Amino acid sequence: MCQRLDGPQYVNCDSSDGAFSVIAPPPPAPAVTPTGICQVRNIYGSVVSFFSPDLGTKYAKIAKPGVNTIAGLQSACSQADYTQLAQAYCAQNNVKFQEEVVVYDGSGHWQQTGGGPFGSDYRYCP
Repeated sequence: MCQRLDGPQYVNCDSSDGAFSVIAPPPPAPAVTPTGICQVRNIYGSVVSFFSPDLGTKYAKIAKPGVNTIAGLQSACSQADYTQLAQAYCAQNNVKFQEEVVVYDGSGHWQQTGGGPFGSDYRYCP
């Protein structure tokens, strides 16, 4: 008779001789590589999950795959990126915003934020 054991092991009951063996569970799925984003966010918005849509009611963001440090993101995020983000954000918002960079862990949770490479002063939609 085969039965499941308590703990992290499973029982293999497919043996042709009626015996069973204990096998380890399958490994967990690999995590997403930590990465970062360039973002504009209004003064009332919170930092969102990496997996949130690129455009939300209080932010706009663009991922920079594989770049996962504040300094790296400040180099990777261009003026063109922030211009594009500001245009998308301002198309649905009229609240002042800041440019920033955000580093995420492999689960999509933010770990660090920093000012954008062109300063953190508030910007206004036209």
